[in-house]
Amino acid sequence: MGQRGRREFQVFSINDRKASKVIHGLNLEGVWVSKPSLVKKEIFSFFKQKFVEKFKERPQLICSNINRISEADALDLETCFSKKEIKDAVFECSDDRAPGPGGFNFCFVKRFWNLLEDDFFQNYVCFFMTLVRLA
Repeated sequence: MGQRGRREFQVFSINDRKASKVIHGLNLEGVWVSKPSLVKKEIFSFFKQKFVEKFKERPQLICSNINRISEADALDLETCFSKKEIKDAVFECSDDRAPGPGGFNFCFVKRFWNLLEDDFFQNYVCFFMTLVRLA
């Protein structure tokens, strides 16, 4: 198969996969509906019903004998990590662990830590601040 034939096959197979993921219509009470806005509305309605809360009030868990952490320890769980804590966590990981989403394993990260440290810390701060805003 020449270069041109291979490319045509790839384009065809990609378009084929896209077409197979399309919902062309729904059978609603014996009537075929193919208008996209109605199909979307019905699908949304179907899944919305699946996630309806069945109980107006949830039961409460009452366990008076559970050990609790102090207020100071609770607040400490909600504080930002220091650069040292992040570095310690990274350097405690095994060098040969599987690469992360970026394709780099811990051996690489440790070797170039002096270049990557600020990026790691800024990413963590951004992540932490997003969680604080969501809480």
